[in-house]
Formats: sequence, C-alpha cells, structure tokens
Amino acid sequence: MPRYTVHVRGEWLAVPCQAGTNTIRWLGEEAVRRYMKNKPDNGGFASVEAVNFFVRRCKGRGLLDHDDATEDVLEDNEFVEVVIEGDAMSPDYIPSQPDEIYTYSKYREPGKMETI
Repeated sequence: MPRYTVHVRGEWLAVPCQAGTNTIRWLGEEAVRRYMKNKPDNGGFASVEAVNFFVRRCKGRGLLDHDDATEDVLEDNEFVEVVIEGDAMSPDYIPSQPDEIYTYSKYREPGKMETI
C-alpha cells in the first residue's frame, strides 16, 4: 500500500493510499481532513470541502493536477505539500523535507570576502 508524507501548514502527515486509483485531489482532501482532526479548532476551517488548495511535490516543486491518479504521478513514500489558497508566506521560503526542517532564504553573495 503506497504511503505519502504530506506537508500542511507546518505539519507533516503520513497519508496511506489504499487504492492506487485515488486522485491527487483525494490525497489533498485527506491530508486536510487529518490536519483538521489534529487541531482543536479544526485548523480554522469550517469543512474540508470549503478549503481550496493545490498540491506540489516537495522535491522539484512540481505542481500536481487534481485529477491525476496518485500512482501515475507519485512514487511510494514521496513528499508532497498541500498549499492552502489564501495562506501567505515569505517569497523566500523554500519548504524542505522532514529531515531538514528549517526555512531559509535564497542565496545571496557575501558582502565581505575573507582570505585564509
């Protein structure tokens, strides 16, 4: 049974996929459902159906189509991110995989060079 690790608003959730014919939309909705279940205020959402989102791969940042089957576009144990419409984040933010949880900015040239 394939399983995916999904990032929703700072939380990493393991989502098993019992049928390979499930869609990316299903994966996103299931991740949001699990996120809401673990938050005392439902994460600020009225219902899963009321949440507009898109899904991206964490590696390569590729946008995934809601109608594609998970087995066609994802590998087992792949990391994806559910991005909620209306959520704001820094344009320099680059999400990372769970073993490297930190945010960082784009590379900038150093202002002062030191010689050794």
